Amino acid sequence: MARTGARRLWLCQSFRAEPHQVLAHLAGMGHTVPAGTAVTLLPLRHPYEAALQARSLALLTGRPVVAGYGIGTPEFARGLTREPYRSPRTAVGST
Repeated sequence: MARTGARRLWLCQSFRAEPHQVLAHLAGMGHTVPAGTAVTLLPLRHPYEAALQARSLALLTGRPVVAGYGIGTPEFARGLTREPYRSPRTAVGST
């Protein structure tokens, strides 16, 4: 990161590898850089798990973590939930 001038390593949701685990793996290899997720899909995790993953990354890296979560497309969210989200804000408070 020092060579590129980047201030944070960002990863987005992937269906090949969980971004939090990829960042934890990099930290284990000694790459303890500030990290962030933008955006991770909320319907795939409970809000408590999302907070725990972000906190764990911060502890592993010793750096702040920016955790961005979103509901994805309405069709995606509807396929994973009992009923459609009324709004992104209420989606977080409903679980």
